[in-house]
Amino acid sequence: MKDPEAMSGVYALLSSGSLTERHPEHPNNFFVSHHFKLGSLQVMEGLQDVYRAQEMVDRTAGLPFTTKTNEFLGVIDYIWCNAAVRIYQVLDYPSLKEEEFPPIPNSMWPSDHLALGVTIGLS
Repeated sequence: MKDPEAMSGVYALLSSGSLTERHPEHPNNFFVSHHFKLGSLQVMEGLQDVYRAQEMVDRTAGLPFTTKTNEFLGVIDYIWCNAAVRIYQVLDYPSLKEEEFPPIPNSMWPSDHLALGVTIGLS
C-alpha cells in the first residue's frame, strides 16, 4: 500500500482508517483557528477500494484512470467496501493504453467518467 501521506486525504482516511495532522490535506491545514484544532481523523475501520482488492486477486494493474481530459488523467472515482462484503467481480474498463485513450466525453464514451461497477455478496 502507498504511504498514506502521499495519497489524497480522502483516500488515505477511507483506506487506512485515519488521517494524521501531518497530512497536507488535513482540515487544520485549510482552516486556521486559534480556538479549535482537530486531531487525527478516524473512521471505524479502514475500507478497501474494490478495484485494488480485485487487483490483489487476479494480479491486474488496477484502475489506470477513471477520467481523461486534455489537461488531466487520473483516478477520481472509487467504490469502497468493508470486510463484510465479498467481491465477486468488477466491471471491466477499457483495455486501451492511457496514451491511446481519447479525452472524454466523446462520441464513444458519452460521460466524463468511466463507469465502475461491482458484483458483491454480503456476509
